[in-house]
Amino acid sequence: MPGTFQENDSDSEGEQEDSIVIAVMGVTGAGKSTFIKTVSGRNDVVVGDSLCSETSEVRAYEFLHNNKQYILVDTPGFDDTKRSDSQITEQILTWLKTSMLEGTKLNGVIYLHRISDTRMAGTALRNNRMFRKLCGVDAFKNIVLATTFWGEVNKDVGERREKELRENMDFWGGMLKGGAKMVRLQRERAAGLELVEMISGQEKVVLGAQDEMINGGQDVKKTSAMREESDALEKVQRELEAKMKAERIKLQQEEEKKKTEREKKLREEQDALKKKREQERVAEEKKRVKAKADAQRAHAKQLEDMRRERRLQEEKIKKEKQEMERKEREERQRQKEREEAAAAEVVRRRAEYQKNYNCIGIRAQWPCDKCKGKVFRYTVYYHCCFCHTDKYFHCGGCGNDCGEADHPYMTQRTTPDDCIVM
Repeated sequence: MPGTFQENDSDSEGEQEDSIVIAVMGVTGAGKSTFIKTVSGRNDVVVGDSLCSETSEVRAYEFLHNNKQYILVDTPGFDDTKRSDSQITEQILTWLKTSMLEGTKLNGVIYLHRISDTRMAGTALRNNRMFRKLCGVDAFKNIVLATTFWGEVNKDVGERREKELRENMDFWGGMLKGGAKMVRLQRERAAGLELVEMISGQEKVVLGAQDEMINGGQDVKKTSAMREESDALEKVQRELEAKMKAERIKLQQEEEKKKTEREKKLREEQDALKKKREQERVAEEKKRVKAKADAQRAHAKQLEDMRRERRLQEEKIKKEKQEMERKEREERQRQKEREEAAAAEVVRRRAEYQKNYNCIGIRAQWPCDKCKGKVFRYTVYYHCCFCHTDKYFHCGGCGNDCGEADHPYMTQRTTPDDCIVM
């Protein structure tokens, strides 16, 4: 069933905050209910086939598309045969106020206009001005102005009317300049879904009328949108006031001779008071401007100090980083030099040992000291004079390295004649 945003529990508020809420507005017969029924795929949307509005109250229709929850809000049409535009405007404004107080904000508004209408004048033009004031300039970016019934007009005629809507500042030109978008709306569901997807990316928005009523505390009847509807009454009232003023002037002229001096003095006092107030106002304005300028200079200085401090901090960090990198390079170089010196020392000690080598050959009479096998299994064997009191032997398979880093390589001997091979 269609909803009316009457619930106010925490779950429903959370759902509505996540939902994409779009209001659909326009004159009666522009195709609002048909659009909502086509896009949502719901059969409970009532669609009329005459110039009498089938939507008598604001109704909300939910549907799911691409894993997103959409809520399309059907509103009563303007220029209705049963109710005045003032009543319809007041009903829409009341809903906008109530829905926002209940936590529902719009993502955008779609305004439908029949391209088949011969011109925008009279009621349509007044409704257009009312719609602009209802939305407010700040919300223009969330508005999509859609033309319908393209199948009922010649293409050239439709394009000419579309151009007039786009370029005339009294029609849609002002809203388009403020960020609104203009599209041609076909009857296919895909076209409607593309339109609501366009709005789905918009942030939630507070309409101008909502701001007036909620934040400004204005009564529904005192909003700019409602005032647009009451201009005619105000014009009559202004004419009546002008007539009464003329009559008062006539009476004043009859007593002019008696009151001339007194009125002159009164005017002088009023002029003096006005001048004094103007001087006070100018002085106060200068004071305010000076205070603002001082605050701006202080803020600019604070920003400059912060930027300078930041530069100094960045330079300090850079220098510290460079110093750390330099120390790391130096430490790596020192480590390399230590390793090279250690390697050179090993070579030197081996060379020194080799130079002073004075090993007396001893023929092997026991197993290999490494693998414990027979030494004479191979044609050669190895002897280290330094290890184990000159009695340390390796067979030919175990090699000539005794395992001590500072010992020279072992001497190689042949098993047949026990000759030393240098």
